[in-house]
Amino acid sequence: MEKLYELIDAHDVISFDIYDTLIFRYINKREDVFALAAYKNNIDNVRPFIKQRTDAELYAHKKYKTEEITLDMIYEPIYANYGSRLGESLKRDEEKLEIGLSTKNNEVFQAFQYAIEHNKIVYIISDMYLTKATIEAVLDKNNIKGYKKLFVSSEIGLTKATGNLFSYVIKQESLEASRVLHIGDNINNDVKQARKKAINAFHYISNIKIKPTLSMEHLTESDELLFKCNNIFIERNLDVDRSRIYQVGYKFFGPFLYGYCQWILSLKKQLELKKIFCLSRDGYVISKALQALTLDNESYEYFYTSRTATVIPTLISVQSISEIIDSYKSWPEEFDVDHFLYKVGLSRYDISTILEEFKSILGKVYTRESVLVDSDFIAFFEKIIPHIREVAKEQNSLLKEYFEKYGFNDRIGIADIGGSGTIENALNNLKEQNLYSGELYPLYILSNVESTTFRRAYLFDANKNKIIRENLRFFYMLLEILVTAPHESVWKYCLKDGQIVPKFGIIGNTLDDNLKYNEYFIEELQEGVLQYIKDIKDTSFNDFVFSPNLAIQNLMEFGIDPKIKYLSEWDKFSFDCDGMKYVFSKANSDLNSIKIGFEESLWPLGYLKFRFNNSLLNRTIWRLYRFYKKIKS
Repeated sequence: MEKLYELIDAHDVISFDIYDTLIFRYINKREDVFALAAYKNNIDNVRPFIKQRTDAELYAHKKYKTEEITLDMIYEPIYANYGSRLGESLKRDEEKLEIGLSTKNNEVFQAFQYAIEHNKIVYIISDMYLTKATIEAVLDKNNIKGYKKLFVSSEIGLTKATGNLFSYVIKQESLEASRVLHIGDNINNDVKQARKKAINAFHYISNIKIKPTLSMEHLTESDELLFKCNNIFIERNLDVDRSRIYQVGYKFFGPFLYGYCQWILSLKKQLELKKIFCLSRDGYVISKALQALTLDNESYEYFYTSRTATVIPTLISVQSISEIIDSYKSWPEEFDVDHFLYKVGLSRYDISTILEEFKSILGKVYTRESVLVDSDFIAFFEKIIPHIREVAKEQNSLLKEYFEKYGFNDRIGIADIGGSGTIENALNNLKEQNLYSGELYPLYILSNVESTTFRRAYLFDANKNKIIRENLRFFYMLLEILVTAPHESVWKYCLKDGQIVPKFGIIGNTLDDNLKYNEYFIEELQEGVLQYIKDIKDTSFNDFVFSPNLAIQNLMEFGIDPKIKYLSEWDKFSFDCDGMKYVFSKANSDLNSIKIGFEESLWPLGYLKFRFNNSLLNRTIWRLYRFYKKIKS
């Protein structure tokens, strides 16, 4: 591009081509616009429409025998075939898509700005059937200003392809051809024809190449098109000067969270929900994404709670250890007395005198089964039952006020990662205890139980989207990492300066030495995700639904076979998963340790790729598992 700036310096008048030069579109080929217009108008069979739209263009050229045609001319046979109402809607949407899917090419835009700043006379010249008003809307949308005049072939009836549009501009503007430099991507229209008219020309070639992706066997035709266009959008907008963590957030996690938030917005309207509460900690980045999409902070609120904080108030009449364990759908296989106390709202300090009698249980590791037959622990439990009930009663009262403060007496949605529904069950129990009277509609990312009239899940439930469920097995913890928050889990509630506020707690090893890096990692990852959402919300993609299969596709590719360049940052990251663990196991590199490392790692295929950098190994394991599931079913 250095030569281009030298050429600009050497000329008084600079003209720019528009498409694939000054402006890019988020499409592979121009027929994608026709297809998207058809999808938007609910045309079932898109391929015949694309052919008719292409043929209509050829027909218009033959019928009118002019160098250039207009969109109105093209759509004459479309009106005849589809009716005037649908034909007009298709045409209008095609124009809107041309505007909404456009973005300035920063590389050429910088040259455009350079020419303006150096007092060059700047023109924009385009061979295009769109109206001048539509082209001006494209330029305005991308903040391309300061040019003297726009020449569009559809308005003038002459094209660059014949060279006649260049002649027209030279004559119309009283220019000296040798003092003009034209910049464009088409070797004939922008270079050869310009030079035939004694205009100097610079052939612009884009360096951005869109790479092919993993199997898309589960995508519909419309999803596949949107997927490809979305990845072009990502390549055009991704800030490659930011960290790899940020780039991962933007490229792989962003489309998923965007699709989930689209789904929530649709259900909020459909179910007539007054408000969406995004439950901590999973709802932290979800609330920010919804607020970024809607610019509405009041209807989408971050709500401090947790499984523990909602279960503790239900233990007012607790009688057995098994009752407590069963209240939590995700009770760990192994635990100690501190974990148990935490889950009932107590600490060692609260029952220090009782613990003096039961020193034998301290430091001991229990399972869900062994704790039910351990005589010492059973005796200890009998002693602390009054304390458990007292804390439960206190928390019950505080939580009732907390619900009233936030308006839990309306028709509301709750956004959360989901899983087995511990919080949902606890909230239903609290409603039976008259802590609130509102109607709750859980809108989960995923659910291990069936959806109902009240409970919905985006990615999958017990009966829906089994392929996503099977694939997610390899990278589920990536979703947990995405939706984590920069604070500890809510333990219970307390009064502070007359206000009910969350009280945070933590169990287990915190890996304090890694705390600052973990905070930086999550902040960068989520910043990338949110920037993707801010970027895409003002494009035509906002008119299309990102299905679960489409939204998860990039993240699935990253989760199954990530590029090695992204993984060094993940190796240093640790995450709270019933205690802090590194994403990649720190096991040694011998074969036996590799097996252990695979099993211990929070992201097993990421661990394998990091250790061996072998795509074939990752994809083979993924395909073998898919084959196994197919045979089993």
